[in-house]
Amino acid sequence: VRQVYSLNTSGVPYRMYLLADLPEIDASRHRLFLFLNCYRFSAAERAAVAALRRNGNLLVFLHAPDAAGTGDSAAAVSAITGIRVQKLSGNGRLGAVVTAPDHPLLAKTAGDLARVAGRNWPLFGVVDADAVALARYPDNDGVSVAYKSFADHQVVFAKVVRDRTVTP
Repeated sequence: VRQVYSLNTSGVPYRMYLLADLPEIDASRHRLFLFLNCYRFSAAERAAVAALRRNGNLLVFLHAPDAAGTGDSAAAVSAITGIRVQKLSGNGRLGAVVTAPDHPLLAKTAGDLARVAGRNWPLFGVVDADAVALARYPDNDGVSVAYKSFADHQVVFAKVVRDRTVTP
């Protein structure tokens, strides 16, 4: 629910839908889609995400999208986001140490994308040569946040958790 607090104070109007609603909504009036912790996508939901890949839309995937949907979690994350990732060995702390502070997507963030979460999570590192690395994990050089521009849409993958109880 903490993401909702940030959205409520952002000054940007938004609508919140359940992932299961996505195949049924008229998404044509929206340009940015934020997928919060969507660990499993049905075939209809995958098709609805594919339909959003148009008109310059920005799709933002947080944490581990579709990772619970199949045996190969890295392949599932890569397929739904369009950004190639690999599962990093072991588990670790999620976080985002900014590596591209001048990128337009990071404007006015003051480098504060996510505080380091003190949890033991599986990590996915972005290994897509066409993606722009925006941040890395706090404990290794694996890319935790990346942006990729396609001919008809844009994608951000962010394997981060914003945990207000832990200070950086």
